[in-house]
Amino acid sequence: MPNRYVVKTLMLSNGERLPVLIDQEDGMPLFAPTVYSVTEVRARNRAYNTIDQLLRHLMAFHIFLDQRGIDLDARLIQGRVLDLGEIDDLVRVCRMPMADIVTQGEWKADQIKPACELPWRKSSCDGLPFQRQLIRLQRQTAYAPSEITCLGWLRHKC
Repeated sequence: MPNRYVVKTLMLSNGERLPVLIDQEDGMPLFAPTVYSVTEVRARNRAYNTIDQLLRHLMAFHIFLDQRGIDLDARLIQGRVLDLGEIDDLVRVCRMPMADIVTQGEWKADQIKPACELPWRKSSCDGLPFQRQLIRLQRQTAYAPSEITCLGWLRHKC
């Protein structure tokens, strides 16, 4: 499964560089990460490398969602984000190099059950309010502050 997303740099007319997260299927920037990076991160005068790193974290998160067939928009409308098993899986994925995250989807789908489907892993996160789900996700992920902040921002925009 090739990587569907890539971070590219746009050169603005004033010479400023702006990284954007691109969906390679249609060549368009992803809307929510672009708006978030411009209005929340760039507006605070963060450096190019900071925005680039944020978008790479969000790229890993989007790959994770795609590989598991998770529709984040639908879940946000329902008032939830990820189940406990999916959070555990995300923690594991966040500790992997990007090359392994991309190739992981090729074998995971048919060989390994997601953690949330294992009989001894009952999700205790399903009924939690959205804010508590974000807190639990933030505590368990390795480098997720950018994902958490972006999820909270998305929640308030929906």
